[in-house]
Amino acid sequence: VLHGRDSRAIVEEINAQQCDLVMVPADCGEDRFHAGKQALFLMRHCPCPVLVVRPGPAKRYPKVVATVELDAEGGEGITREVLKMGKQ
Repeated sequence: VLHGRDSRAIVEEINAQQCDLVMVPADCGEDRFHAGKQALFLMRHCPCPVLVVRPGPAKRYPKVVATVELDAEGGEGITREVLKMGKQ
């Protein structure tokens, strides 16, 4: 967890730790939410996916859709893992 860090410093830390996923909070308005400046910077500069999440209490989602690309190089392992997680 990184607090109050410059966006470039966060990307450097993500690279140093070889992170697989980055989660950042969305900026929320009255009736909508959107990616803020830092989230947009991270989406453009991170070597891994950036998940922008709506702040608030955590929810449990009993049904989730996960898409996989079967033709992608190395995709078979990812597909197996997604299917295994879906059976849990």
